Amino acid sequence: VQAFGFHEPVGVRLPEANPLALAPTLSADPLALEAVGQGSLTVTPLQMTRAFASLLAEGALPPIRLVDAVRDPDGEWLILLPHGSALRPAGDEVASSIVKALRRNEQGMIVFSGEALTGGGSLGWSFAAREIEGKLWVLGLALEDARGADSESLAEDIMGQVMSTIALDPVPAAGYNALALLPNTALDRPADRCRKAARSAACV
Repeated sequence: VQAFGFHEPVGVRLPEANPLALAPTLSADPLALEAVGQGSLTVTPLQMTRAFASLLAEGALPPIRLVDAVRDPDGEWLILLPHGSALRPAGDEVASSIVKALRRNEQGMIVFSGEALTGGGSLGWSFAAREIEGKLWVLGLALEDARGADSESLAEDIMGQVMSTIALDPVPAAGYNALALLPNTALDRPADRCRKAARSAACV
């Protein structure tokens, strides 16, 4: 939990939900429940996306920035440095083994999806990674009221659209602009579902 940064906010200079701290030591039964998602630990889409990104960065947990850069009035890009320092929750061999087991879809994205029960509903977690002009882009998406394969297909459609937009104009911060404009893009899905999905999206 601590190695992947689930015990603390990611530090993006914006208000963040406070993580629920776990007891310093857990007995076997509570620890087993946490391991299968039935314990008290809660995480944000950005925390999960960062953890997924670490698997594709040879086990290094990347520091987070809200945007890569901003453009000044003269049109020049000003690079913004991320907060914190990179941690390494997993060794490169372990991370490499996990990545090899992940699926690659038709668009060349490395993808992973899962579903979590939340009270009477469900939450679909989906992640994608793709290298664009030598830079690795990682997207995380949390869909409310997820429904198995339909949710996974919708998530891949959304993330594929975002990655395609980034590939067309891979300048600093392009991914964040694409994400903000997502509800207005021509996805072959009901607009309200796309808006709900976009509200929960996170990009690192």
